[in-house]
Formats: sequence, structure tokens, C-alpha cells
Amino acid sequence: MQDYSEELRGLIERYKVNGFEYGKPVDYLEFRNGCPILRSWKETC
Repeated sequence: MQDYSEELRGLIERYKVNGFEYGKPVDYLEFRNGCPILRSWKETC
């Protein structure tokens, strides 16, 4: 199996300039949880 991790890192860096987000945006997480992200971090820690 071929390792494409370096190629993927390069593509992510290239597309970050255009607004690409790797992972879920904070707005989506707040909507999904129903509370602000800082509040949910305090409750889980």
C-alpha cells in the first residue's frame, strides 16, 4: 500500500489559502451541540 500522507499535507496547505478547513468548523460544532464551544469545553474538562 502506498503512503499518500505527504501529498495530502501538501494539498491541505495549498487549499488552506482558499479557505479550506481540515475538520469541522466551530460554527457547525456549536450548532450541533446546542451551546457555545467554550462552555462545552469547560463542562467536559
